[in-house]
Amino acid sequence: MSPLGHPVWADPNELRLVAPFSTELSDWRGFRWVDLYSGREVPVTTAHPAPPDHARVSAMRDVLERHFAHPEVKNADGAGRACGPATRGLLQRRKLQVVGVEYVGKESDRWEEIEQGLISDPVDAVQCFQDGSDERWRGVIVPAMHDFTAAKLAQVAGLSTRQLKKLRNGRASPSARVRQVLTAWIPERLEDPKV
Repeated sequence: MSPLGHPVWADPNELRLVAPFSTELSDWRGFRWVDLYSGREVPVTTAHPAPPDHARVSAMRDVLERHFAHPEVKNADGAGRACGPATRGLLQRRKLQVVGVEYVGKESDRWEEIEQGLISDPVDAVQCFQDGSDERWRGVIVPAMHDFTAAKLAQVAGLSTRQLKKLRNGRASPSARVRQVLTAWIPERLEDPKV
């Protein structure tokens, strides 16, 4: 839907219109559109401004206008400022400065909800991990795991050899308990010349 293209009674973030499927655009206006959240019937229009009880849906003209005015956010203008809809001329890459690292998981397990419009902002489906110990795990502990036999590490961690090999090769994530046990055990053994 277009920005501000919702009935006055609806929250724009929680308005999901559904109607029967048709490839004929001329059928769309005559359909009975229903809000997925409230169950209310909502008339649609492409007119601007829309009547207060209607939902304004995008017409092809709206899509084309957004396409031509879409800013190229990864580029900068001649003065180094982020591009906007009115930027003209030769573009350059934006200069970025890293201010921190945040680990995120894949949102693929919630992709269907995003596609169906049940999650209005895909950012809501991203899992963030702010545990600083992850850098030590991947940078120190995992490489050091190759200095020991899989059988010995599996015994220490209480895992099967197969599970341990997956963990060591990066095909599995450790539980908090396994991470804690191996993070304590491996550095001690590396410092001991008898091992």
